[in-house]
Amino acid sequence: LYLQHCAFCHGPEGDGGSGGPITDPALGHSQLVAMIRDGIGSMPGYDQRLTTEEIAALADHIVMLAAGFPAGDPLSAFHALTNSVTRL
Repeated sequence: LYLQHCAFCHGPEGDGGSGGPITDPALGHSQLVAMIRDGIGSMPGYDQRLTTEEIAALADHIVMLAAGFPAGDPLSAFHALTNSVTRL
């Protein structure tokens, strides 16, 4: 999902492109969900293109990238998500 909808503007690792970096660790999961759903600045909202579950999955992926884990590593994704839940 990320590569299909986000990487073109935000880069494959979320570190920037025409849309700028999105891997700010200060952004929480709920903030990312809102940004993806509603859009921000010149970024359009994806509420009409993606399901609620897909938007949440994108936010999960971005949290993983912000935590410094490589994209596509399931074990790292698990640790990033459990750490982000622990921080809540």
